[in-house]
Amino acid sequence: MTYLHPVATVPNNLITDTALSYTTKRVAFVLLLLAGRKGRYVTVSFAVLAKLCKCSTTTAQKSVKELCTQGYLLKSNRYHFGEKQNHLIYTSNRYLWLRREGGYALVSRDILAYDLTPATFVALLYLYRCAGRKGRAFPSLRRIAEMGLDMAKSTVCLAIKTLRLLQAIVRHQCVTRNRYYASSSYYLTDFVFSRSQLPSLVGSPKNDKPISINQITGYYTERKRTKGAAQAGTLRTA
Repeated sequence: MTYLHPVATVPNNLITDTALSYTTKRVAFVLLLLAGRKGRYVTVSFAVLAKLCKCSTTTAQKSVKELCTQGYLLKSNRYHFGEKQNHLIYTSNRYLWLRREGGYALVSRDILAYDLTPATFVALLYLYRCAGRKGRAFPSLRRIAEMGLDMAKSTVCLAIKTLRLLQAIVRHQCVTRNRYYASSSYYLTDFVFSRSQLPSLVGSPKNDKPISINQITGYYTERKRTKGAAQAGTLRTA
């Protein structure tokens, strides 16, 4: 059985690399889960990789080739001697991660449980990138569409709506003191918070999702009551 590490360190430049397709970024995320936070080597067959990524074997092969072309991976072919064939035959390839420098985002493997389109999956990765270590992201829709992922704004809106319906994120609309809407805040329900923020919050799309959402909403409502409104303005749950 193939083991996926709980958390992957996804390079920020990979998330925003417009030279990579959305499906390729999903394949890269699975390969990073297989490698672990500090690992660099991955040994996996295309059949297993395609099953984990919920795509065809041909798509997995094209995505790996794309990652190798862009300099993220180095693929090594492996062989073993087949007794029945009486000659060397291919076995699972081995991959070496090359470009893992710079900043990165910690992303939970639980997001693979969601049934997401490639564009929605990449939008979620970008929210993780913007959230950093605090679990709160506040990019505008225009920034996500044009500066971050090079996708249509309507696609971003549909992705945010899907993520909210699946309870992958909690959105708070920010209103300025002049009653103008500012960039919304997005809280990631599968984010691993530090003890100083939410001590008992461990999100899971299967079991603890309602508890996570209640804790997020309750925590920031209490924070607003005790410390005042956020810098962008007043938080309104939507």
